[in-house]
Amino acid sequence: MSKTEDDPYRWLEDSESDRVREWTDAHTQATEAYVDAFAGKDLLRARVEQLLRIGFAQSPAVRVGGDGSRRYFHTRREGDQVQPSLLVRVGHEGVDRSLIDVAALSVDGTDALDWWYPSRDGARLAWGRSQEGSEESTLFVRDVATNEDLTDTIPRTRHASVAWVSHDRFFYTRHPAPGTVPKGEENYYARVFEHVIGRDFSLDPCIFGEDRDKTDAPSVLTSPNGRWLVVRVHMGWERSEIHVRDLHAPSSEWIAVAAGRDALFEPIPKDDALYIFTNDGSPNYRLVRASWSALESWTDVIAESERVLTSVAVMPEGIVACALADAAAVLLAYDPDGKPLGEI
Repeated sequence: MSKTEDDPYRWLEDSESDRVREWTDAHTQATEAYVDAFAGKDLLRARVEQLLRIGFAQSPAVRVGGDGSRRYFHTRREGDQVQPSLLVRVGHEGVDRSLIDVAALSVDGTDALDWWYPSRDGARLAWGRSQEGSEESTLFVRDVATNEDLTDTIPRTRHASVAWVSHDRFFYTRHPAPGTVPKGEENYYARVFEHVIGRDFSLDPCIFGEDRDKTDAPSVLTSPNGRWLVVRVHMGWERSEIHVRDLHAPSSEWIAVAAGRDALFEPIPKDDALYIFTNDGSPNYRLVRASWSALESWTDVIAESERVLTSVAVMPEGIVACALADAAAVLLAYDPDGKPLGEI
């Protein structure tokens, strides 16, 4: 496909060019002129401001520390806060404590908390910080007890995925340095690296993705016991792949669990098995399970049905799935083996 003839808006991607600045200014002026002439703008502004002051809290990520205590990490925005802050609570009945106050990151309030991943024991947090809405994250590691960042910093972690193995080791995705790829392609070529706390990121080994297409986007997960590393490769909107590796066997090779198929695969690693949420051969989606010792053998846990499954959560006590029925969402409960228990 021709970049210019078949994509007439390609030039708008260069946000720093004079042509784009002129185009943006002209449309801004046209919008402001229209809004200024709108008789109900003051009522509309007041109503929008009222609605924006309604706070929200994100569902927490829970980690269990070495002493058995539970730490609950979640974001919350209240009142006139422009961006939500990240809070941590020790124990279900504990008090929320600010872990990252986004408003304090910059004087003009344009720095952002792009993403965050607590370590397995909740003692540390990998988080991404960007400036002026760029989403060009730099990875930092924060000590949860002291609210201080360690010396570890990793640039070029835009939309990073992080999977902790222990409190001092994690896998993550990173983009290449300018000059190492063609100009304008710095946000492609995402690769998976391994980082050990205290090591300069430039020494981090690339462990997945060197031979992949530039548009492939890997993300990383680990099983709860830290043994299995799982990489899901996003390949556009209609295809993905799953590759796994046994971290207890350092010389082990990558195993392609799902590859080369025109379907989507979402891995859910557990200690005893790998669950896969997929539309492979099942347009309405299904949930399958494979033991780590026989990853080529899949067993249906929730078979495809007339309802379209949109998401699943696998827990020791059972499975909860969200499905669409007549364009409405319903929650369905199953036992650990996939036996239906009815709607919630």
